[in-house]
Amino acid sequence: VRERETVAHGYVADYHREHAIWKLAEQAGIAPRLLACLDQGRVWISEFIAPSEQRITAQELGHLHHHIGQLTPVPWVLDLHQQLAHYQGRAKGTERDTLGDVTRPILDAIASLKDGPVVLCHNDLLPANVLGSRGERRVIDWEYAAMGSPYFDAAATLAALPAEQEQDYLMAAFPSGHDASQLAAGQTVYRAMHNAWLRAQRTSA
Repeated sequence: VRERETVAHGYVADYHREHAIWKLAEQAGIAPRLLACLDQGRVWISEFIAPSEQRITAQELGHLHHHIGQLTPVPWVLDLHQQLAHYQGRAKGTERDTLGDVTRPILDAIASLKDGPVVLCHNDLLPANVLGSRGERRVIDWEYAAMGSPYFDAAATLAALPAEQEQDYLMAAFPSGHDASQLAAGQTVYRAMHNAWLRAQRTSA
């Protein structure tokens, strides 16, 4: 059972998107079976997945990243400009979205990702969001999922991994090879997004 304390405005709070993508992942065998969703997304109830003593590897995370990217496209797209502006506005203590403090390199990185590949992404594929044992991993917390850049998605995961595991993850996530410039752009945007999110959390605390 997962209950949100509050429902935020904007991209994150789209109950219909999260529900549809979770069901897609469930059908593909990479998400727990969703049993109920109550109060327009405030309460989610899924099957119980027993915790595992086997820590998920970078390679397994990469395989999950690749698998998610192969799922059927959905109509929802992560607009990086809009989401960053949303967090920036919240960080300033206002409901008005703004990109006023965003530097040119970050804007250029967003433009670069927009010109790159677009697939279904989880956008928060961290070890803590994967349950189950090896061979039976199940991904949870689909609230950020949408169509978007696999390199922004990868940047979110890499930020949670030790540097020495980066290549294991990338080889599994991009079996045909990855684009180094797109990955660098993804990491630039993710750092800006994460920092804005942290400032927004402090402001709202």
